[in-house]
Amino acid sequence: MELASSSVVVDIGAANTRVGYAGEGAPCQLLNSCIGIRQVSAATDGSQNGTPRELIFPLNFSERRDGVEVVPALIPTWRGPSGKRKGDCNPSYTLNEEAFENLVALSCTGARSCRLSSREEGGKVLGFASANGSGASLDSNLRLTELCGIGADLREQPLLISEPNIHCRSIREKMAEILFEGLQVGSLYTAKRALLSCVALGRSSAMVIDVGASGLSIAPVSDSFVLDQHVAEWPVGGDAMSQLFGSILVGHNLPVHPSFARFSAQGRMSKIALDKPGDWDKIHASYMHWSRMQTLSFLKEGLCRVADDPRDVTFARKPIVLPSQQQQAKRRGGGAAASPDSPAASQLLFPCLTGASAAALLSSGSGSEGGIMELPDGTRLEADQVAMKIPEVLFYPAFLSLVPGGGGGFPGLPEAVRQVAEAVETEGNRDILSVLILTGGCSCIPGMVERVNRELVDDPAVCGGQKVRLLAVPGSQERRFSAWVGGSMLASLSSFQAAWCSRDEYEEHGPAVVQRKCY
Repeated sequence: MELASSSVVVDIGAANTRVGYAGEGAPCQLLNSCIGIRQVSAATDGSQNGTPRELIFPLNFSERRDGVEVVPALIPTWRGPSGKRKGDCNPSYTLNEEAFENLVALSCTGARSCRLSSREEGGKVLGFASANGSGASLDSNLRLTELCGIGADLREQPLLISEPNIHCRSIREKMAEILFEGLQVGSLYTAKRALLSCVALGRSSAMVIDVGASGLSIAPVSDSFVLDQHVAEWPVGGDAMSQLFGSILVGHNLPVHPSFARFSAQGRMSKIALDKPGDWDKIHASYMHWSRMQTLSFLKEGLCRVADDPRDVTFARKPIVLPSQQQQAKRRGGGAAASPDSPAASQLLFPCLTGASAAALLSSGSGSEGGIMELPDGTRLEADQVAMKIPEVLFYPAFLSLVPGGGGGFPGLPEAVRQVAEAVETEGNRDILSVLILTGGCSCIPGMVERVNRELVDDPAVCGGQKVRLLAVPGSQERRFSAWVGGSMLASLSSFQAAWCSRDEYEEHGPAVVQRKCY
């Protein structure tokens, strides 16, 4: 395999964006798929013209930032079942043009080859210019406060960028317009994430099961084409698991603090002191939400595992909190433990559900034998009681009633795969069903591969009686980045170089060129 010049590969997910060079085995950078915008007062900025804004990128939600609004680049909007298949509620995607342009520009070009342009009167920054003279036109009222990036020159280096498995012509063409006209890229190719995951494992046909942050995607790929009409997605992924975890904690009167909250141990008795929630009044609601979700994600990734046998999971109501609620209330400053129905408890875990339904999930009390996990504020949890319950929603989604949307009618992974397999088999594409590919961040939960293999491969009824095998990249990090790795491999092939959409083709055909050349 002959390697081409160093193309740039960008994989934008709902939570994280992976950026790096083609031909490498892993991305150079892993960033949040969002930017931060803060309004700057005229007195602070020194300007009376317009409304100056401060762009903050990359965002670190472990750092407190007042007044910063989080703007995601790609936003899935989930709706109810569409009627095509039972439980299918495929989302519509919205591309935030400003966030997308800045995310790609700063993550690809960044600090190594970019400098802030000279300031006009009033201290406003017009944009940034690369060392070789190319430029990206950003909002004239946008001040860049932080930069990162891999130092690429997008005028000279081709760019391969991933897109959702749900086909959306308007988003694909808008991405091409922003990249060609706004960032002046020389060559571009867009590819669906399911196809890239197939490339990473050397397959041209397979059923790709992607368990990501925003949801679960099941996409059949035949001869390197994603069968758009049979792609099925549900809002059941890492975020839903984190929200379920949060509902369990709030149901036990345990507040979920943002990851920027600071605890300090004082004296030999290690008395815990926490930032007062009143000190967070200047934090934007979106920043607070992302920071709390990061806290829950850390807990979930460090605690959860998937049971190999569903009979190993006990859903009985058992205590998970050690020590008693009275002791925890004393640790939090005295007084009775807050009711999960109280407004204060609800505000601590926006937007997760709280109240009687969460409280009924598990009863509070003292702990029992088993693994113990201690939270940063000193709270001890009976870890074994929740470790296997949370990932189990992929297979038995009854607990999804505790999270917003309730999973959109998700029938469970085995039934979801069976529904897609039925539709594919009807059209005679049985070659797709011979291989299942498991990918996505949640596929890295310990025991997930073994459980999926047990539920899908060992049950012949799932794929219509056809013998199938499950493929997954061996390393957890490689599996998490499989779409990016596939893009790295694809963009490196010498036979692929004729597939790029060039600037000349864009100027001749406009944004529609990506519909003609990208599959």
